[in-house]
Amino acid sequence: MVASTLTPQNGSVPLPTVQSLNFRNQLASLVSPLRRVRPRIPFYRLAAHRIPTLWGLYRSLLQTAPTENWLETFKLAQSGDTKTQALLQRYDRFLQMKAEKEHWKQLVRNEVEWRERLRNRPILTGAFPRMKPQPVAISRIIANRLKQKERRFVKLEELNEMKDLIRREQHLERNLVRATGAAFEPVFDGEPEWSHNKSGIYVQYRTNFSNKYLMHAEIKSRTKRKNENENVAERKAKEEKSLSFSGVLAQVGYVGLLKKRKGWKLKEPKTEIEGKRWSVEDAEWIGKEERAAAAKALLELQEANAKKRL
Repeated sequence: MVASTLTPQNGSVPLPTVQSLNFRNQLASLVSPLRRVRPRIPFYRLAAHRIPTLWGLYRSLLQTAPTENWLETFKLAQSGDTKTQALLQRYDRFLQMKAEKEHWKQLVRNEVEWRERLRNRPILTGAFPRMKPQPVAISRIIANRLKQKERRFVKLEELNEMKDLIRREQHLERNLVRATGAAFEPVFDGEPEWSHNKSGIYVQYRTNFSNKYLMHAEIKSRTKRKNENENVAERKAKEEKSLSFSGVLAQVGYVGLLKKRKGWKLKEPKTEIEGKRWSVEDAEWIGKEERAAAAKALLELQEANAKKRL
Protein backbone atom coordinates (compact mmCIF):
# COMPACT_ATOMS: atom_id res chain seq x y z
CA MET A 1 0.00 0.00 0.00
CA VAL A 2 2.87 2.34 0.72
CA ALA A 3 4.44 1.49 -2.61
CA SER A 4 1.29 2.57 -4.44
CA THR A 5 1.59 6.18 -3.14
CA LEU A 6 5.20 6.64 -4.33
CA THR A 7 6.18 8.12 -7.68
CA PRO A 8 8.37 6.13 -10.03
CA GLN A 9 10.86 9.02 -10.35
CA ASN A 10 11.32 9.69 -6.64
CA GLY A 11 10.36 6.91 -4.34
CA SER A 12 10.74 9.05 -1.17
CA VAL A 13 8.11 11.83 -1.96
CA PRO A 14 4.43 10.78 -1.71
CA LEU A 15 1.76 12.17 -4.05
CA PRO A 16 -0.93 14.57 -2.62
CA THR A 17 -4.14 12.94 -1.62
CA VAL A 18 -7.54 13.65 -3.13
CA GLN A 19 -8.68 15.54 -0.03
CA SER A 20 -5.62 17.83 -0.25
CA LEU A 21 -6.25 18.60 -3.90
CA ASN A 22 -9.89 19.42 -3.20
CA PHE A 23 -8.90 21.74 -0.35
CA ARG A 24 -6.41 23.57 -2.58
CA ASN A 25 -9.03 24.09 -5.26
CA GLN A 26 -11.44 25.45 -2.68
CA LEU A 27 -8.86 27.97 -1.40
CA ALA A 28 -8.05 29.08 -4.95
CA SER A 29 -11.74 29.69 -5.70
CA LEU A 30 -12.04 31.84 -2.56
CA VAL A 31 -8.87 33.88 -3.08
CA SER A 32 -9.01 34.48 -6.84
CA PRO A 33 -11.77 37.19 -6.67
CA LEU A 34 -9.66 39.11 -4.15
CA ARG A 35 -6.64 39.38 -6.39
CA ARG A 36 -5.90 42.85 -7.81
CA VAL A 37 -6.82 43.15 -11.46
CA ARG A 38 -5.07 45.90 -13.41
CA PRO A 39 -7.66 47.64 -15.62
CA ARG A 40 -6.93 48.34 -19.27
CA ILE A 41 -8.39 51.90 -19.13
CA PRO A 42 -7.62 54.90 -16.83
CA PHE A 43 -9.35 54.94 -13.47
CA TYR A 44 -11.29 58.12 -14.24
CA ARG A 45 -13.11 56.28 -17.01
CA LEU A 46 -14.21 53.41 -14.83
CA ALA A 47 -17.90 53.37 -14.01
CA ALA A 48 -17.13 52.71 -10.35
CA HIS A 49 -15.35 56.07 -10.24
CA ARG A 50 -17.28 58.16 -12.76
CA ILE A 51 -20.82 57.61 -11.55
CA PRO A 52 -20.41 58.63 -7.86
CA THR A 53 -17.97 61.42 -8.73
CA LEU A 54 -20.13 63.01 -11.40
CA TRP A 55 -23.22 62.61 -9.28
CA GLY A 56 -21.59 64.29 -6.29
CA LEU A 57 -19.90 67.12 -8.22
CA TYR A 58 -22.46 68.01 -10.86
CA ARG A 59 -25.72 67.30 -9.09
CA SER A 60 -26.03 70.85 -7.71
CA LEU A 61 -24.96 72.28 -11.09
CA LEU A 62 -27.62 70.28 -12.88
CA GLN A 63 -30.25 71.41 -10.38
CA THR A 64 -29.40 75.13 -10.66
CA ALA A 65 -28.76 75.22 -14.42
CA PRO A 66 -31.61 77.05 -16.25
CA THR A 67 -31.36 74.79 -19.29
CA GLU A 68 -29.45 71.78 -20.45
CA ASN A 69 -28.00 73.51 -23.52
CA TRP A 70 -24.64 73.98 -21.82
CA LEU A 71 -23.94 70.29 -22.11
CA GLU A 72 -24.65 70.41 -25.82
CA THR A 73 -22.43 73.48 -26.09
CA PHE A 74 -19.51 71.64 -24.53
CA LYS A 75 -20.05 68.72 -26.85
CA LEU A 76 -20.14 70.99 -29.91
CA ALA A 77 -16.93 72.73 -28.82
CA GLN A 78 -15.26 69.39 -28.26
CA SER A 79 -16.36 68.21 -31.71
CA GLY A 80 -14.69 71.24 -33.38
CA ASP A 81 -17.38 73.94 -33.75
CA THR A 82 -15.44 77.24 -34.01
CA LYS A 83 -18.34 79.47 -32.97
CA THR A 84 -18.96 77.48 -29.81
CA GLN A 85 -15.25 77.40 -29.04
CA ALA A 86 -15.03 81.20 -29.38
CA LEU A 87 -18.02 81.57 -27.06
CA LEU A 88 -16.45 79.34 -24.43
CA GLN A 89 -13.13 81.16 -24.76
CA ARG A 90 -14.94 84.45 -24.14
CA TYR A 91 -16.51 83.09 -20.96
CA ASP A 92 -13.13 81.72 -19.98
CA ARG A 93 -11.63 85.22 -20.26
CA PHE A 94 -14.47 86.57 -18.13
CA LEU A 95 -13.68 84.04 -15.44
CA GLN A 96 -9.98 84.88 -15.61
CA MET A 97 -10.72 88.60 -15.22
CA LYS A 98 -12.96 87.89 -12.26
CA ALA A 99 -10.29 85.73 -10.65
CA GLU A 100 -7.69 88.45 -11.21
CA LYS A 101 -9.93 91.10 -9.65
CA GLU A 102 -10.51 88.88 -6.66
CA HIS A 103 -6.76 88.35 -6.40
CA TRP A 104 -6.10 92.11 -6.28
CA LYS A 105 -8.91 92.62 -3.78
CA GLN A 106 -7.29 90.04 -1.54
CA LEU A 107 -3.95 91.84 -1.87
CA VAL A 108 -5.60 95.11 -0.82
CA ARG A 109 -7.25 93.42 2.15
CA ASN A 110 -3.91 91.93 3.18
CA GLU A 111 -2.25 95.35 2.92
CA VAL A 112 -4.96 96.99 5.03
CA GLU A 113 -4.61 94.26 7.63
CA TRP A 114 -0.82 94.71 7.64
CA ARG A 115 -1.13 98.49 8.07
CA GLU A 116 -3.54 97.98 10.96
CA ARG A 117 -1.06 95.61 12.54
CA LEU A 118 1.73 98.15 12.10
CA ARG A 119 -0.43 100.89 13.61
CA ASN A 120 -0.93 98.81 16.76
CA ARG A 121 2.60 97.46 16.95
CA PRO A 122 4.50 97.95 20.24
CA ILE A 123 6.73 101.04 20.44
CA LEU A 124 9.16 102.29 23.08
CA THR A 125 7.91 105.31 25.03
CA GLY A 126 8.82 107.35 28.09
CA ALA A 127 12.05 108.33 29.80
CA PHE A 128 12.47 104.69 30.84
CA PRO A 129 11.86 102.59 27.72
CA ARG A 130 8.59 100.70 27.98
CA MET A 131 6.66 99.03 25.20
CA LYS A 132 3.21 100.37 24.43
CA PRO A 133 1.13 98.32 24.01
CA GLN A 134 3.30 95.87 25.89
CA PRO A 135 3.05 92.21 24.85
CA VAL A 136 1.73 89.82 27.46
CA ALA A 137 4.85 87.64 27.23
CA ILE A 138 7.15 90.56 28.12
CA SER A 139 4.87 91.58 30.99
CA ARG A 140 5.11 88.06 32.38
CA ILE A 141 8.90 88.09 32.03
CA ILE A 142 9.12 91.37 33.96
CA ALA A 143 6.74 90.10 36.64
CA ASN A 144 8.72 86.87 37.04
CA ARG A 145 12.00 88.75 37.36
CA LEU A 146 10.54 91.05 40.00
CA LYS A 147 9.29 88.02 41.93
CA GLN A 148 12.70 86.37 41.66
CA LYS A 149 14.39 89.54 42.93
CA GLU A 150 12.00 89.67 45.87
CA ARG A 151 12.73 86.02 46.65
CA ARG A 152 16.46 86.73 46.55
CA PHE A 153 16.07 89.60 49.00
CA VAL A 154 14.02 87.41 51.34
CA LYS A 155 16.67 84.69 51.13
CA LEU A 156 19.42 87.21 51.87
CA GLU A 157 17.51 88.44 54.90
CA GLU A 158 17.23 84.88 56.19
CA LEU A 159 20.95 84.28 55.64
CA ASN A 160 21.81 87.50 57.47
CA GLU A 161 19.67 86.42 60.42
CA MET A 162 21.50 83.08 60.50
CA LYS A 163 24.84 84.91 60.40
CA ASP A 164 23.79 87.08 63.33
CA LEU A 165 22.80 83.97 65.29
CA ILE A 166 26.19 82.39 64.62
CA ARG A 167 27.99 85.56 65.73
CA ARG A 168 25.99 85.63 68.96
CA GLU A 169 26.84 81.98 69.59
CA GLN A 170 30.54 82.72 69.06
CA HIS A 171 30.35 85.63 71.48
CA LEU A 172 28.58 83.43 74.04
CA GLU A 173 31.24 80.71 73.80
CA ARG A 174 34.07 83.22 74.26
CA ASN A 175 32.38 84.71 77.33
CA LEU A 176 31.90 81.25 78.83
CA VAL A 177 35.59 80.44 78.36
CA ARG A 178 36.63 83.72 80.01
CA ALA A 179 34.17 83.41 82.90
CA THR A 180 34.61 79.73 83.83
CA GLY A 181 38.01 78.89 82.44
CA ALA A 182 36.63 75.52 81.41
CA ALA A 183 38.35 73.82 78.55
CA PHE A 184 35.88 72.64 75.94
CA GLU A 185 35.89 72.49 72.22
CA PRO A 186 33.87 75.42 70.83
CA VAL A 187 31.37 74.71 68.10
CA PHE A 188 31.35 78.12 66.42
CA ASP A 189 35.03 78.94 66.69
CA GLY A 190 37.00 80.63 63.92
CA GLU A 191 36.34 83.35 61.39
CA PRO A 192 34.41 82.11 58.34
CA GLU A 193 34.76 83.83 55.00
CA TRP A 194 31.30 85.37 55.10
CA SER A 195 32.13 87.28 58.29
CA HIS A 196 34.66 89.59 56.60
CA ASN A 197 32.65 92.77 55.96
CA LYS A 198 30.07 91.02 53.78
CA SER A 199 27.17 92.53 55.68
CA GLY A 200 28.49 96.01 54.90
CA ILE A 201 28.64 95.16 51.22
CA TYR A 202 25.03 93.96 51.33
CA VAL A 203 23.88 97.12 53.11
CA GLN A 204 25.75 99.25 50.59
CA TYR A 205 24.12 97.33 47.74
CA ARG A 206 20.65 97.88 49.19
CA THR A 207 21.43 101.57 49.72
CA ASN A 208 22.64 102.02 46.16
CA PHE A 209 19.58 100.22 44.84
CA SER A 210 17.25 102.45 46.87
CA ASN A 211 19.06 105.61 45.77
CA LYS A 212 18.89 104.55 42.14
CA TYR A 213 15.17 103.84 42.45
CA LEU A 214 14.54 107.23 44.07
CA MET A 215 16.61 108.96 41.39
CA HIS A 216 14.62 107.27 38.62
CA ALA A 217 11.36 108.22 40.31
CA GLU A 218 12.48 111.85 40.60
CA ILE A 219 13.53 111.96 36.93
CA LYS A 220 10.21 110.46 35.92
CA SER A 221 8.30 113.01 38.00
CA ARG A 222 10.27 115.92 36.54
CA THR A 223 9.74 114.65 33.01
CA LYS A 224 6.02 114.34 33.64
CA ARG A 225 5.76 117.90 34.99
CA LYS A 226 7.81 119.22 32.08
CA ASN A 227 5.61 117.44 29.56
CA GLU A 228 2.47 118.75 31.23
CA ASN A 229 3.76 122.34 31.14
CA GLU A 230 4.81 121.98 27.51
CA ASN A 231 1.46 120.49 26.60
CA VAL A 232 -0.40 123.36 28.26
CA ALA A 233 1.75 125.95 26.47
CA GLU A 234 1.42 124.19 23.12
CA ARG A 235 -2.33 123.81 23.52
CA LYS A 236 -2.74 127.47 24.36
CA ALA A 237 -0.59 128.51 21.40
CA LYS A 238 -2.56 126.25 19.08
CA GLU A 239 -5.85 127.65 20.34
CA GLU A 240 -4.69 131.20 19.73
CA LYS A 241 -3.26 130.28 16.35
CA SER A 242 -6.36 128.39 15.25
CA LEU A 243 -8.67 131.32 15.98
CA SER A 244 -9.59 133.26 12.88
CA PHE A 245 -11.05 136.75 13.22
CA SER A 246 -11.37 137.60 9.55
CA GLY A 247 -15.17 137.74 9.77
CA VAL A 248 -15.49 138.92 13.39
CA LEU A 249 -16.15 142.62 13.94
CA ALA A 250 -15.91 142.58 17.73
CA GLN A 251 -13.03 144.54 19.26
CA VAL A 252 -13.68 144.06 22.96
CA GLY A 253 -13.41 141.26 25.48
CA TYR A 254 -11.42 138.13 24.75
CA VAL A 255 -11.62 138.67 20.99
CA GLY A 256 -10.24 142.18 21.35
CA LEU A 257 -7.46 140.93 23.61
CA LEU A 258 -6.37 138.31 21.08
CA LYS A 259 -6.56 140.77 18.22
CA LYS A 260 -4.40 143.17 20.19
CA ARG A 261 -1.83 140.44 20.88
CA LYS A 262 -1.74 139.52 17.20
CA GLY A 263 -1.01 143.11 16.28
CA TRP A 264 -4.36 144.09 14.85
CA LYS A 265 -5.00 147.79 14.56
CA LEU A 266 -8.07 148.42 16.68
CA LYS A 267 -10.21 151.48 16.93
CA GLU A 268 -9.52 152.99 20.30
CA PRO A 269 -11.24 156.08 21.68
CA LYS A 270 -9.40 158.93 23.25
CA THR A 271 -6.55 158.12 25.60
CA GLU A 272 -8.26 159.26 28.77
CA ILE A 273 -11.64 160.72 29.57
CA GLU A 274 -12.19 162.12 33.04
CA GLY A 275 -9.19 160.22 34.38
CA LYS A 276 -10.36 156.89 32.99
CA ARG A 277 -8.76 154.77 30.25
CA TRP A 278 -10.53 152.42 27.85
CA SER A 279 -9.85 148.73 28.58
CA VAL A 280 -10.01 146.43 25.59
CA GLU A 281 -10.22 143.32 27.78
CA ASP A 282 -13.06 144.59 29.96
CA ALA A 283 -14.78 146.66 27.27
CA GLU A 284 -15.28 149.60 29.63
CA TRP A 285 -13.65 152.75 30.97
CA ILE A 286 -11.44 152.02 33.98
CA GLY A 287 -10.01 154.61 36.33
CA LYS A 288 -6.96 154.56 38.57
CA GLU A 289 -8.79 152.94 41.46
CA GLU A 290 -10.09 150.12 39.28
CA ARG A 291 -6.64 149.58 37.78
CA ALA A 292 -5.04 149.46 41.23
CA ALA A 293 -7.65 146.96 42.44
CA ALA A 294 -7.14 144.83 39.33
CA ALA A 295 -3.34 144.90 39.76
CA LYS A 296 -3.70 143.93 43.43
CA ALA A 297 -6.03 141.05 42.56
CA LEU A 298 -3.61 139.88 39.87
CA LEU A 299 -0.70 139.99 42.33
CA GLU A 300 -2.63 137.95 44.90
CA LEU A 301 -3.56 135.41 42.25
CA GLN A 302 0.07 135.04 41.16
CA GLU A 303 1.22 134.57 44.78
CA ALA A 304 -1.44 131.92 45.36
CA ASN A 305 -0.37 130.06 42.22
CA ALA A 306 3.28 130.24 43.28
CA LYS A 307 2.41 128.70 46.68
CA LYS A 308 0.53 125.87 45.00
CA ARG A 309 3.55 124.99 42.87
CA LEU A 310 5.78 124.57 45.96
